[in-house]
Amino acid sequence: MLDRYMTSTKNLAAIMQRIVEGAAPPKFGSGHLKRMGFKSSNDQGVVGVLRGLEFVDDSGAPTARYHAYRDRVRSRAVLGQALREAYPEIFQLNETPSQADRAEIVGLIRSTLNAEDRRAGMIAMTFFALLALADVAPGSAAGTPIGTTTRGPALPSSSDREPSLVNHTFQLRRDLTLQLAFPRDLSQGDVSRLHRWLQTLPLEDEPSE
Repeated sequence: MLDRYMTSTKNLAAIMQRIVEGAAPPKFGSGHLKRMGFKSSNDQGVVGVLRGLEFVDDSGAPTARYHAYRDRVRSRAVLGQALREAYPEIFQLNETPSQADRAEIVGLIRSTLNAEDRRAGMIAMTFFALLALADVAPGSAAGTPIGTTTRGPALPSSSDREPSLVNHTFQLRRDLTLQLAFPRDLSQGDVSRLHRWLQTLPLEDEPSE
């Protein structure tokens, strides 16, 4: 689960709107954020959030997802897919989370990330602010263009196409071999998310010797 957060989300919608409207910078960092007009220290957390959502890479360079988000027709769906990947535990709890789930989600964040109340609340606040800008409905492909009141034509999204899968086997125990299928273009980010998800599984304690 993504553990990055903003201390205030007052300007988050405006920042995301500027991403859609403006050209992608060579690097998206605090300097670019200030040049966009967001100079408050409360806004700086969005840089880490965008990195966690894979809108920018570790060096701050915009990714393919950043550029896809700039398509007004697809922006809400692009962000929705990013949220599903960054917060898989929340979407396992509820496929279409809402403010009605807030208390349960805060509790999930606290237990998953071993977070104290304030940090868990900030992460939840950031998630819900992003959720308000996204389309996370199952099968969503286009969503509502940011900054408009009309719905654009539905365009095919990469999330609609089944990725090519490669079968793997993994001997978990002497008497147990797992059959697994991973996308052919499995990335380091995918591996990291899978690792974080495995850490959320309820495990039995090892028997004492």
